[in-house]
Amino acid sequence: MKWEGNRQSDNVEDRRDDGAGGGGRRSMIGGRGVGVGTIVIALVGGWIFGINPLTILGALGGGATPAQVFDATAIDPWFVDQLLSLVELHAELVAAPDGPLAEPLLRALQAIRADRSAPAPAVVHFTPTGQRIDQAVVREFAAGPGAVLLCGRYEGVDQRVIDRHVTQELSLGDFVLSGGELPALALLDAVARLQDGVLSAESHQQDSFSDGLLEGPQYSRPEVLQIDDVRVQVPTVLMSGHHGQVAAWRRQRALHLTAQRRPDLIAAARAAGRLSRLDEQFLAALGLQSKAF
Repeated sequence: MKWEGNRQSDNVEDRRDDGAGGGGRRSMIGGRGVGVGTIVIALVGGWIFGINPLTILGALGGGATPAQVFDATAIDPWFVDQLLSLVELHAELVAAPDGPLAEPLLRALQAIRADRSAPAPAVVHFTPTGQRIDQAVVREFAAGPGAVLLCGRYEGVDQRVIDRHVTQELSLGDFVLSGGELPALALLDAVARLQDGVLSAESHQQDSFSDGLLEGPQYSRPEVLQIDDVRVQVPTVLMSGHHGQVAAWRRQRALHLTAQRRPDLIAAARAAGRLSRLDEQFLAALGLQSKAF
């Protein structure tokens, strides 16, 4: 495929190698239009027209040309070309002696900035050394204009790229993953839940951490559930229809669960003035330390 600005040629003959080196083909890395990241998502989503994409990647990595893959599979030549971009990028990364090369990443960031109007989007790098993601961070991103999520692999991202382009570093916690993709997906899911129209306001306002506490237990139908040889009933108050009593019960369950599992959150809520007199009375009845009131 030949790229001319933002226009592409789908002529299969245009996609054949110019000699053994295939010098007539331009990689999509840093290009315009649909990028390699989109193709990665497609690969994760499943097979392509009944063909395992790993088989296609293996053929391209073994030297098959996009035209040969098209002849064997009849898969859209443009799509095969994008798969070849992945193979070439993988080979470039593997060949780097000290981890991934910085140039492809810089080209990708430059392409993103060219496609985005001012101001430049925030660039977030996921690393164990970053700030831990919590609900406050999620709310900040949910209210913001968006960001570029940078997911390191192998030995991470070149520090020079981080120093020049990264505006924030985040972490899921004190453990190590193989890459930043899972933290990025976790952040995307948490942010999406707070967008207008995704959930009702009442729904996410009752989530854990929305008011600084863990959310209490949840129950559903039927009212009596047979578990092994035991019949377990939904708490009676939830069937009362008394909204005030239900709300008080839910608050107490949240306080109790948080005090048991995350006493640090109780202390933070107390310091922020988010605990009422009734909250403190309930915690005192549990035998937990309470401020004077």
